Amino acid sequence: MPPGNGEVLRLCNEVARLGALLAAHCEDRGLLEEAQQQLGHPIQSYADLLGVRPEVSESASIALAAEFARATGCRVHVVHMSSARGVDLVRHARQAGVPLSAETCPQYLTLSDQDYARLGGMMKVFPPVRTLGDQEALWQGVEDGVITSVGSDHAPHTVEQKRLPLAEQPAGNVGVETLGALMLDAVLRGRTSAERLAFVLSEGTARLYGLYPQKGAIQPGSDADLTIVDPSATTTIRNERLHSKQKISPWHGQECRGAITMTVLRGRVIMRDGEPVGEVTGRLIRPAHARAS
Repeated sequence: MPPGNGEVLRLCNEVARLGALLAAHCEDRGLLEEAQQQLGHPIQSYADLLGVRPEVSESASIALAAEFARATGCRVHVVHMSSARGVDLVRHARQAGVPLSAETCPQYLTLSDQDYARLGGMMKVFPPVRTLGDQEALWQGVEDGVITSVGSDHAPHTVEQKRLPLAEQPAGNVGVETLGALMLDAVLRGRTSAERLAFVLSEGTARLYGLYPQKGAIQPGSDADLTIVDPSATTTIRNERLHSKQKISPWHGQECRGAITMTVLRGRVIMRDGEPVGEVTGRLIRPAHARAS
């Protein structure tokens, strides 16, 4: 059973007490169940998918999250936001001083319902990719600071799972390897600025999760985490070059402007020209509130 509102409110109070962040996938389960009952059959088309996961299920959940954040002081972060209405709600809450923030993902910034005829079920994600109007509103949210983070929502499944009929296949796609290429392409096409890209992919996200300035900054004492790009090059996203469990990308074959040539982690090169190099050097990092407690 999903938690009731009373339990969520108690959780918000506890997260606020700890000074932590509550990240929430915002879709109202009751509205989803009602929409499925109204459809009366398993989803067969993308219109069915949008019908059983309507925009109002996201907006109603975000509105409730805003009220809980206002009442408790809990910092609530809406993950993978997909709708124009969601952007409006987060904008109004932030203008009122409510500690509500939001993230979106490349699938919502680069795809729309019109792409289903071309891509099929591989673009099935939750919340679903919506309309071009929603896409435009999300970009506006990135530009004006309503959206403070862009993430991949990386969700690998097997190739066999993603080739199941639309109603049966799990939601989610690989995205961690293509996030940077798609967003760099957006910069070079004039969709956003390099400064804004650096904020939503690095500094803004680090600040949200209490990792700044260890992460998300270039200054003495910070980790030397750097992404080196060549704006004069191009990158073609290819399934066969992916390193994930599932090697089916909605962006297979897409040519992006620019190329990420090198990734540096704590001063060590860990990726060059799309291939991992060196030894595995990952380590656990803790947010500032956890380090202080």
